[in-house]
Amino acid sequence: MEADPEAWQPFLDGIEDWKETGTGVAPCPACGASSPVTDWEFGPGFALGALAFDFWGWPPLGTRFLADFRRRLGHRTQEQSGKF
Repeated sequence: MEADPEAWQPFLDGIEDWKETGTGVAPCPACGASSPVTDWEFGPGFALGALAFDFWGWPPLGTRFLADFRRRLGHRTQEQSGKF
């Protein structure tokens, strides 16, 4: 599935602003209201962030571990398994 370049452009612009300045906004395609790109939920396998943890050689992380990890970080997290 290919993204529609015209529909995706506002998000790309917001993401580029976020990468350059630490803040970026994108409009909601339904209502037009703008919100920070870091508040958007893009779906599994895609997230914006400036911090990553690599648990190399670990068994799969348990749900209790992940919940505690998120709580201690105080931020949403996105899991990525396999190789990048």
